[in-house]
Amino acid sequence: MSSAEKVAEAIRTMRENTAIIFHCDADGVCSAAQILRYFFSLCVAPKLVCGELEESTFSKAHPCENAIILDLAADHHITWLKGFSRVVLIDHHLPQRDLNEFGFVHFNPRLKNRSVYISASELCKEVCELLGVANTEWIARIGAVGDRSIEGTEREMKAVEYIDAVRAIEGEEKLVEVAKTLATCKNIDEFLSIRKYKELAEKLNKEIEKWVRGFSPSREICFYEIDTPYSIISVVANKLFDMYPEKTIIVYGIRGNCVKISGRSRKYNLGEIFKKASEGIGKGGGHPVAAGARIELGKESIFIEKLKKLLSGAEKCV
Repeated sequence: MSSAEKVAEAIRTMRENTAIIFHCDADGVCSAAQILRYFFSLCVAPKLVCGELEESTFSKAHPCENAIILDLAADHHITWLKGFSRVVLIDHHLPQRDLNEFGFVHFNPRLKNRSVYISASELCKEVCELLGVANTEWIARIGAVGDRSIEGTEREMKAVEYIDAVRAIEGEEKLVEVAKTLATCKNIDEFLSIRKYKELAEKLNKEIEKWVRGFSPSREICFYEIDTPYSIISVVANKLFDMYPEKTIIVYGIRGNCVKISGRSRKYNLGEIFKKASEGIGKGGGHPVAAGARIELGKESIFIEKLKKLLSGAEKCV
């Protein structure tokens, strides 16, 4: 039995007391929307929890007995899974441990091949096909485009902008409603026709373009601080990386009581470097090409200095 088949079999046993916990980006939202479409077909409404890879995110899912975790590397924090009787994890980040060995169901292609990169949305599409859920491919493609695992059409990129805009302007908790909306839309055109999301995207794009225009790609490794009321640090990093793919781009700024940093590079393994640089002063990690960190306010200069040293001593990936 394949990993996808094991996941589908496990999800079929989950009805009541089930929480879907998903990452607060396009890939996480589109993963949740597909799995949610299955539950909606059964007239079941699971609890939806959206957030970052933090213990507080998982705590919000209690007292549910069952947890379906999407696009979050929960295997890195197995103690956070205490209290759940059954756990299904669909993820594509570099795994730290195989949860199948702990009695859970863990679907991650990188358990067998660490170099493969497939979005969580694409994995959920495979599971949904086994569950008999139709018409999820367009949702999966939006998530995959948002996570840069495939190239997207203009409409698919616009849909990603809608999701990014809701998160940046209204907050990650509002992505629960976006997941529900995607789960009930017939196609991408219906989703793109939602006026509220369109207006939020237009508002956000103006803010993003302001910071993109102010960027100067003067060095191979570019550090760029932005001061904005919106959660656009990772979005700005993506935009700049699309424009300057040969550069290593580090975008950072204050968000609430911490400093958020997003990095993009095809020359260094940023996931490992961000993890090391954030030790003792915050949390960091991610993929080799795209990584992020949240650093204690006032300690961002320490992180940046550690990051510079690590980058200068790191062996390039190319």
